[in-house]
Amino acid sequence: MIRKVEHNIRYLTEKPKKLFLIDALGAMTTAFFLYVLLRNFSEYFGMPVVVLNALSVLAVCFCIYSMTCFLFLKGNWAPFIITISMANILYAVLTLGLIAMYYPELTFAGIAYFIIEIVIIGVLVYIEFKVAIKIRKNKLMTATLKDLIKKAYSGFNDRDIDKALSTMHPDVEWPKAFEGGYVKGHDAIREYWTRQWGEINPNVEPVGFDNRANGTVEIEVHQKVKDLEGNIVFDGVVKHIYTLEDDLLRKMDIE
Repeated sequence: MIRKVEHNIRYLTEKPKKLFLIDALGAMTTAFFLYVLLRNFSEYFGMPVVVLNALSVLAVCFCIYSMTCFLFLKGNWAPFIITISMANILYAVLTLGLIAMYYPELTFAGIAYFIIEIVIIGVLVYIEFKVAIKIRKNKLMTATLKDLIKKAYSGFNDRDIDKALSTMHPDVEWPKAFEGGYVKGHDAIREYWTRQWGEINPNVEPVGFDNRANGTVEIEVHQKVKDLEGNIVFDGVVKHIYTLEDDLLRKMDIE
């Protein structure tokens, strides 16, 4: 479950517009339940109709905000994501207050509905804050570092070993992905890659960047490996974790 949430956070960090769509659809669903179902069957839930009307109006406002961001926002996602996250938190706190205020009148179904709603909002807020933080972290990654990473992958894909090695520390440690272990230094990497390219035809494209708390850099990579006859051996996403030293790639690990 946690791994699935983390995967969704990484995905939504790359496609933040979809987060606004999810929020808009969620708010629309909430407004429907409050105004159509709970209001018309209020005796089974216990929350006063006037309160349900007010909550449904708030949900519609959230829906309009998120849908507007989804349709028209082109960048600078983080502050808008944080705005709707804070609004969701306030909505959840308001709902908790209303549960306490009208507790004697609420039925079991009413309490259950609002608690479930608060839990769902809590999960959504967690994802929204995580995505906003990751987006800001990615922005803090300097253009120089991104250019360094892109240059390394470009050199590898073009089979330009000198270009790729120019991004690496003289004592760089590099994993032997299909053999196990590491090679160390430029000469060892040159020999390893030359041998590797005589056996397989790999291509790696960086699709996501993230700074880890321990100072390493996580690169999400779409890796496609073919044999020398053009048959696909592997096609998927892996993580390359880099340690840097003197603004050069010092070590790479694969996850």
